Amino acid sequence: MPMQDFLDDFLPRGSEKSMPSIKNAFKGIPDAAYHEHDIYAPLEQLLEDVKTASALKRAVDEHYLEGKVIAVKVYDGVAPTRSVHRYLISRPVVSPLSMASRATRGYWAVRSDGQIAFLKDTWRYTGEDFEKEGGILVNLHEAEVRNIPELLHHGDISSQPKASISSSSKGKEKQSAVD
Repeated sequence: MPMQDFLDDFLPRGSEKSMPSIKNAFKGIPDAAYHEHDIYAPLEQLLEDVKTASALKRAVDEHYLEGKVIAVKVYDGVAPTRSVHRYLISRPVVSPLSMASRATRGYWAVRSDGQIAFLKDTWRYTGEDFEKEGGILVNLHEAEVRNIPELLHHGDISSQPKASISSSSKGKEKQSAVD
């Protein structure tokens, strides 16, 4: 059973009773699947320098998995309005190779205006000793450091369940950043 099928089956059921329901944690975050042209056309435009139809199809297929397009909400924790932005994603272009990781995945995402952005999805460590990656990028831009990716939004998912963690350990929270 592929991991996606397992998660599709597992997530609606929730987890152990001592933890908040996983189903509620993701309630309202991914929307219904979209038509393939909503994500396929912008990816074709991004890859317009690919010369042959077969090469274009291979390149798009690296970023698009048929029947698996969802809309996700990215919460902007720094904007005064704490706004929410919608992106279409399909197949991750970057996935962790180790189970001992922060589960970082990267997606080519289609913005609501049809432009392409890179969406980074990860669990981050929490606690006073850990600075948010988005905050670091903001500081680097303010210091005019060169070759730093443009940061459109960054923030934590608002309904993230939190488990009880002993005071000697640090927790992790889900965050998304888009550039």
